[in-house]
Amino acid sequence: MSIRSKLLWAAITALGALSFGIVALKRDPSQRTDPDYCPPGTGDPDGRLPETWLGPQGLGDLLERSDVVVMAAPLTPATRHMIGAPELARMKPTAYFINVGRGASVDEAALARALGERRIAGAAVDVFAEEPPPAGHPLYRVDNVILSPHVSGFLPSYDDRCAELFAENLRRYLAGAPLLNLVDRARGY
Repeated sequence: MSIRSKLLWAAITALGALSFGIVALKRDPSQRTDPDYCPPGTGDPDGRLPETWLGPQGLGDLLERSDVVVMAAPLTPATRHMIGAPELARMKPTAYFINVGRGASVDEAALARALGERRIAGAAVDVFAEEPPPAGHPLYRVDNVILSPHVSGFLPSYDDRCAELFAENLRRYLAGAPLLNLVDRARGY
């Protein structure tokens, strides 16, 4: 899991403490634990927080019941345009959409239309299919969106966390132990 994902889980942990209901969608919802790098006191490494875990077939249910939808999926053939016009139509008109995963996982033109027609309340978009987005991008024309330049994962301790992960993986490599946060080329992330 990336540092960006760990930050997302920290935010979700805070929301859980405030009694917000949390629904998680995961390729394999039976795999709830996160064995990868997790600084002490961050994230949800045991997968205890979400009250409901859904597989990909549960996307429609998640969209219909959520007040805030946070997209943090990697970009794979299965997630390209995972959120398009049909999915946005299933969201509540009072719901917000946040994308901190990969830009191409969302049909950006469909998102701009849904926002412009007020079919959803608003959005925050940190990632785009093309970065930086070109002049005239459809999301530039709507007023109920916050756009940021792919920086949601940055915080003052970002470089320190990256160095800690590198040092831990170097220690593991020298000891012949399994490394953390390996890319699975078969999955594409």
